[in-house]
Amino acid sequence: MQAFIHASADDVVNHALDYVFSKDRDFQEYLKSAEAGDAAPSLRVRRTPQPAERQEKPLRVKKASA
Repeated sequence: MQAFIHASADDVVNHALDYVFSKDRDFQEYLKSAEAGDAAPSLRVRRTPQPAERQEKPLRVKKASA
């Protein structure tokens, strides 16, 4: 599937969840409630570094023993 739509697995899952939750009437009503505003986010999103953002680790140079 990823090769067909040229998207990452994360993108496919995110779009699928967006679609499903947008069609769920009960969930849409919940989002309008005061209870939804009081809910604390419970997910931690880890961002994977993109190739251009990766920082090279400095090489360790061994000191020559005398």
